[in-house]
Amino acid sequence: MRLSKKIFIFSGSIISVVVIAMLLGVVSGCRHHGFGPPGFHGRDFQYRVLERLDEKVEDLDLSAAQKTQYQAIRDKFRDNMIKTNEACKELFVELRTEIDQEEPNVEAVAGLFKGALKDIPVRMERNLNLMVELYNILDKDQQQKILDNIQKNMKRCRFQESSKDSQEGGESGS
Repeated sequence: MRLSKKIFIFSGSIISVVVIAMLLGVVSGCRHHGFGPPGFHGRDFQYRVLERLDEKVEDLDLSAAQKTQYQAIRDKFRDNMIKTNEACKELFVELRTEIDQEEPNVEAVAGLFKGALKDIPVRMERNLNLMVELYNILDKDQQQKILDNIQKNMKRCRFQESSKDSQEGGESGS
């Protein structure tokens, strides 16, 4: 075998091992760390989210009619979370099956991730539509409470502060 062919095979093997190690790190890392506060994910994730939503909605002092409408929206939101959780479990079973093979197919693993990533915008849009639906059942005072809360939270956002600083810097430099 020529030297360049040996180097190509050796480099390809090293790259494959590194990619597989990174993917294993991603898969195992998600299980323990994930996003959000510790203990927020797991079997009870959707119930914790719904409890938090209920607490926030309780502060709005909904009428009886609004409570009925809220319950329907809440049920749709819960169903969306359950479907997302099931899809995530299926993804990790497929990933584990592929990665546990003697010679895992990196392209197949990447394809699984790509397929899962395509679903994220659809799921986000569904939940955002439910948020808008909830907002629309509120009266003007309740809507203002929501907007005030959003504005308060946005003031804590670091991105907004750094964006404002860069705008001010750009204006003084002109």
